Amino acid sequence: TSIVGAMPFLLIGIGVNQMFIVVHAFRHTRPEWTVEKRIHDTLADSAVSITITSLTEILAFLIGAVTFFRSVYAFCLFTGFAVLFAFCLEITFFAGCMAYEARREAANRHAMTMQVVLPKSLSDDKSRLYKAFCVGGVKYKDQVVDELKEHLGSYLARKYYGPFIMKKVVKTTVVVLFLCYLGVSIYGCMQVEQGLDDQRLVRDDSVVAGYLMKLRDDFSLYTDRVSLMTTRPTDYWDPIVQAALNRDIQRVVDTRYVGSPAIVTWWLDDYLR
Repeated sequence: TSIVGAMPFLLIGIGVNQMFIVVHAFRHTRPEWTVEKRIHDTLADSAVSITITSLTEILAFLIGAVTFFRSVYAFCLFTGFAVLFAFCLEITFFAGCMAYEARREAANRHAMTMQVVLPKSLSDDKSRLYKAFCVGGVKYKDQVVDELKEHLGSYLARKYYGPFIMKKVVKTTVVVLFLCYLGVSIYGCMQVEQGLDDQRLVRDDSVVAGYLMKLRDDFSLYTDRVSLMTTRPTDYWDPIVQAALNRDIQRVVDTRYVGSPAIVTWWLDDYLR
C-alpha cells in the first residue's frame, strides 16, 4: 500500500538516531587504546540504549499491527521487522565499520585520502590551507592526546544547559509544564470521536476515492446499509415462507432505525417482479 512507502524514511530517522548514539560513545574513547578496547567500550556504553529503544519501537509497531485495517497492519508489520533488521545491522555491520575507523585513526591516516598525515602539534611550519585539510590526529608514540578537543555540543550541554536545568525554578517550571501537557493530552483523548473516514485509506487518484466522494456528497442522508440474512435452510419457493419473510422484513422497516422504506431492498421482491 501507499502508506508502506513512507516506511523507509521513518527507518532512516530511527537508524541515524541510533548511529549518532554509537558514534558519540565511540568519540568518548581514548584514541591511544587498542581497536578491540575502543569497540568494546563503545558498544558497552551505547548498546544498552539502542537495544532498549529498538525493543520499544518494535513492540509499539507490532501492537499497531493488531488491527483490522489492512493498510495499517501492513505498515506496522513491515516497519517493526525493519527496525529489528536495522538494530542487527547497527551492532554488526556498523560496529565493523567503526573498527576500520579506529584502525584508521590508530595509523593517523586522512579520512578521505587514507594517507598518513601530521598531527597538529608537528605542523606549525605548514600553511593554513595545509593545516585545514591535511593535518589531524595525535602523537600516539608520545601519548599526546590533549589535542582532541571536546565536542561543541557536549561542551554547551556541560557548561550551560546542565547548570541551567538543575536550577530549582527551572525544575519547578518543567514539572508544571509537564502536568499541564498531561492534563491537555488526557482531555484531548477524551474528546476524540470513534471512527475513520474510508477516503483516507485509499489513494486520492483511485476510482474508490471518487466513489466515496460521490457517496458522501450525494448519498450522505442515510448511513451505512445493514444486511439481514437467515442461517437455516429456507424454502423460498413456498408462498407461506415468502409471506413470513415479508412480515419479518416489514417489522424491521417499521422500526425507528430505518431511515425510509424506500431504501429497503428485498431480493425476493425483485426476483418475483
